Amino acid sequence: MCDTVSDSKGPVSGTVVMVMQDRVSSSATTDSKGHYSMTALRPGTYRLLVTVEVHAGDKITQDLKMAAAGK
Repeated sequence: MCDTVSDSKGPVSGTVVMVMQDRVSSSATTDSKGHYSMTALRPGTYRLLVTVEVHAGDKITQDLKMAAAGK
């Protein structure tokens, strides 16, 4: 899997992306362009762990998309 983390301002660097399957986790950190890659993930159902910073008065909408490389 290879993808990008971005927000309303553009790509986000230094973000840790983590997925879990059956208590086994894999993680990657985004580069300066917000790109990250995870290889050798088994087919199956995963949990995508996300951290979102919220401030008083914020209204936040997050669109989370995960796709296999090449799709």
